[in-house]
Amino acid sequence: VVREDRPGDRRLVGYVVATADPADLRQHVREVLPEHLVPSALVAVEEIPLTRNGKLDHARLPRPSTAAGGGRKPRSLREELLCDLFAEALDIDEVGIDDGFFELGGHSLLAARLVGRIREVLGADLGVQTVFRSSTVAELAEHLDGGGDSFDVVLELRGGEGVPLFCVHPATGLSWCYSGLLEHTAMPLYGLQLRGGDDLPGSLAELAADYADRVQKVRPQGPYHLLGYSLGGNIAHAVATELQSRGERVGLVALLDSSTADVGLDEQEVLARLFADVVGDTERGTADDQRARITAVLRDGVLDVLPAERVASTVDAIVNAIHLSAGHRPAVLDGDVLLVTSRSNPDLRADWTPHVTGEVRVERLECTHDEMLDPGPVATLARLLGQHLDVR
Repeated sequence: VVREDRPGDRRLVGYVVATADPADLRQHVREVLPEHLVPSALVAVEEIPLTRNGKLDHARLPRPSTAAGGGRKPRSLREELLCDLFAEALDIDEVGIDDGFFELGGHSLLAARLVGRIREVLGADLGVQTVFRSSTVAELAEHLDGGGDSFDVVLELRGGEGVPLFCVHPATGLSWCYSGLLEHTAMPLYGLQLRGGDDLPGSLAELAADYADRVQKVRPQGPYHLLGYSLGGNIAHAVATELQSRGERVGLVALLDSSTADVGLDEQEVLARLFADVVGDTERGTADDQRARITAVLRDGVLDVLPAERVASTVDAIVNAIHLSAGHRPAVLDGDVLLVTSRSNPDLRADWTPHVTGEVRVERLECTHDEMLDPGPVATLARLLGQHLDVR
């Protein structure tokens, strides 16, 4: 039957008395019916409601459920972005990775809009038919997963032609936080992420050299554009100077609230600083106690997307990266840097002036440090990046 539960939103709904698995039944319907006759939802009922005259009683047919988001949560950046795009297209608050697009009220017109938004945000070339065949976030993410693992050192946020922007992870070690830029720029975007395990770098210069190698595998020749948030800015500056030492041209180097003030901290002081930032200023205990509590908080917070077995090694990599940055004396970059500050750190120009031959160009976001990559500020940030890229 055709239902119009929301004004102007007419969609085909199927009602079935069956014991078949709903997923199998949906697949069967898609195989035997033309696309325009495939119901947007299949609703199981104990019996078909009839009037006294034996005709279908439309009024007693239940409305399809649009409850979503109660199942599995996103396990990767791609799934997280697709969940947001599904929810946006369907005008609902939340979508789980196993929720079916059509079971939640989607239809061919909304599917076309969804495909358009996926192309805009992810740069993925797919057709509406793909959504009919892979109608959940998990299925669609698997279809698109030629882009690689969301925990790889190089995270492809968006590929394509043109000079990319390489975004260096903050202290959390993950670059998912830069995904908001996808909405506001068309350029290719890549994230650089910390690798865990036993093979940790012994200096920031070693880490920067590794990242420079990976950047050059993506793009063998410059110019290279780099962006780093907080600790990521310190690393981005080091990567830029490493690339210049190889004779490569560096374009934009953008630092978001990055500071050199922590230079000289030893590992115990790094743990104490991270402990205060993550856990709070409570009784700290031994270094092992600190590390265990930091791990627990991060596991339930920003690192909850990681497989459980990778959390401890990732925390080790985070502590190591902060420690390396604290012991690093920045080289001098031949050129300018763009320094974007927040209300939390209004004046950081003096930190970077000794480490560039050109100008430290300062821009300001009216937000706190923690809000810099939130939806509102990130739109302003994208505009600022575009302006400074235009002059290069």
